[in-house]
Amino acid sequence: MCKSNRLRLGGWYGYVICPKRQEWEDHLNKAKELGINPLGYICSWGMMEPKEGKIDFDESDAFLELAEKKGVKVVLYLQYEGEPRAIPFWLPEKYPDSYVEMANGQKVYVTRHSLPTICFDDDRVAADAYRFGRTVVSRYEDHPAVFGWDVWNETWLWKGIVETDVERQICFCPHTLRHFQKWLQEKYGDISTLNQVWAVKFEDFGEVQFLRYHWDYPAWVDHRLFMPDNLGRQLEERIQVVKGLDQLHPVMCHGGTVSCSGAYGIVSGGNDWLDAKRVDIYGVSLYPKALEYFAGRPGSEPCLARAPLLLDQLRSACPDFWVSEFSPGNEFGLSAMLPEMSPEELCLWYATTIAHGAKSVLLCGFIEFGYGEFGGMLGLVKLNGEITDRGRAIAKLFTDLKRYEDKLVKARPPHADVAIWFDPKSHLLSYAINNDVEIYSENLLGYYASLWEENFAVDIISPYSEKRNYRCVIFPNLRAVDDEVVGYVKQLLDNGATVIFDAMTGSHTKDLWPSKELPGGGLDRLLGVREKSSYCTTISYERGREVTDEITIVAGDHRFKGSTYVQQLEAVESIPVAFYQKDNHIAGTMRQISRGKGYFFGTLLGKSYVEHQDEGLRELLAQIVSDSGVRRVASNPAGQHRLLITRTLEGNGYRFVFALNYSKEEQSWDFPFDDVKIVDVRTHREIDPKEKIRIAPRSARIFVSQGG
Repeated sequence: MCKSNRLRLGGWYGYVICPKRQEWEDHLNKAKELGINPLGYICSWGMMEPKEGKIDFDESDAFLELAEKKGVKVVLYLQYEGEPRAIPFWLPEKYPDSYVEMANGQKVYVTRHSLPTICFDDDRVAADAYRFGRTVVSRYEDHPAVFGWDVWNETWLWKGIVETDVERQICFCPHTLRHFQKWLQEKYGDISTLNQVWAVKFEDFGEVQFLRYHWDYPAWVDHRLFMPDNLGRQLEERIQVVKGLDQLHPVMCHGGTVSCSGAYGIVSGGNDWLDAKRVDIYGVSLYPKALEYFAGRPGSEPCLARAPLLLDQLRSACPDFWVSEFSPGNEFGLSAMLPEMSPEELCLWYATTIAHGAKSVLLCGFIEFGYGEFGGMLGLVKLNGEITDRGRAIAKLFTDLKRYEDKLVKARPPHADVAIWFDPKSHLLSYAINNDVEIYSENLLGYYASLWEENFAVDIISPYSEKRNYRCVIFPNLRAVDDEVVGYVKQLLDNGATVIFDAMTGSHTKDLWPSKELPGGGLDRLLGVREKSSYCTTISYERGREVTDEITIVAGDHRFKGSTYVQQLEAVESIPVAFYQKDNHIAGTMRQISRGKGYFFGTLLGKSYVEHQDEGLRELLAQIVSDSGVRRVASNPAGQHRLLITRTLEGNGYRFVFALNYSKEEQSWDFPFDDVKIVDVRTHREIDPKEKIRIAPRSARIFVSQGG
């Protein structure tokens, strides 16, 4: 992994289709004027090799020559798929039997009019693709304009990304089955173990077939856990295409979002923790407007936490991450549906990426896109060459930050003492049980949002993370419990941490068979609590709409609603701390265990926060976390708006302080530290630490200070 030694603001130049050649010089001049460097240039297999064996380098040669002349570095994207033009039109004629297969058996053949995906488990297709890649690398490995290689633009199954319907997920073709059988043999060792877990009777792994539907929990979850590992294998093949020829330039890739998000994590995503270790530079796509307005209920405030959650999950998996595809405007040509992003808001989201640890950001839409699904996507420069107000605003902020580059690249977000556990197996199992892709991910989001709004720094950890000792760890909807996670829980408790669990914890064993007790996996004995009875809050459907039983919970002075499940609890060796208002049954317990504390709640607190934003719930979680010894990044003065967030980057004797106002009103903010010298990064003015600082709606203020 390459550590960031520079602050970079780059941008994509076109998307598969490059702007007209006569416009290049003006566009590159605009890039230099705005400080945008490097630029991303896509080497599209289908566009560059329209006939097999005849690769047209005319355009890419000319672009790299001009970039070198202008002093602009270029990230070359090896684009084999993901967009119809990236797949050569001759490929289906050569391999008419190549297809991806959905769970329902439907075969999607690679044709000129098919969706933009091919199955790289088909060795014939992969061999042709990688031949093209090696030819491109061998041509440009020594070119002075090349910055590096992006070998996978969003590591996911492109067809799968739009499908949360289990019947239409991919891939179930014979080529993928061959790799799945090998993966199963490595996991289970012998066929008798698989037969026992899956409740089948195969004689050897070569006989194993896909069990395609989600009600076969063990087999279906195995297939979905296999897919990120399989994508990782394909990623390593793509890396070797470059590394086999060019060991000088960094190899990078980026995910379409992060593992803990809903459809991406379930249907078609990679594994951020493992993929980040495979490449020199790892990044993510960040579309803040789409996350805010389309990844949840429009206008619901916890949606504002989706982008910070994405950044914190990636930071936790890969501290030196890039934001490799950052939208500087409205997304996907939906400008009529979305409020326009103002210059101040663009700077807020850019400042957010820096505050969470990113040092390099590549803007998707440096030049406004002019076709297809991206048509109308607001870039920094219009198609007529005019620089937008947003372009000038972000360029000014980048220039201001560059003044402090030496300090910024060394500064890091502070150590987080609270973490949220993301469990891929439980995520998948929740989807299989509920046929709802969002229950698990929204529950995790809600916990994060409540702590984010209270100015706590949060890590997102997983079974692939180092088992660090935190002061508090939340385990959302941990349905699948195994010995490893129980061992980690005991480690935390022995070191004085607080652990928080919620409804349906341990509902299934490590092999995804139903547990005999709840919470399962031995957590009932550890936490001193057991389930007496339970039900789902969805009580009926009327005219196709879900009707839910509204549950109110009282925990001391805190009152809030429950969500999704109601588990009535028996406190065996624990203390009741929360009750259902309706019948006064126990809704939450706490037990002192070793040097720590264990909490259990019989409903999904995080999902409740997404749905209701109850102040009482946010305050309860903040109190539990604070009582664990976790300190906020900055204190929340009485009356401060919950969407006025403070973040810091800590250096040796200095810090950068970000005041991020995500609310729609102007806010008053007090500098939260007793530092000696405080300078406003954007105005270069030294400020009085006692000064009341005004922060405009949806905008950011950034300060650099020396410690007291």
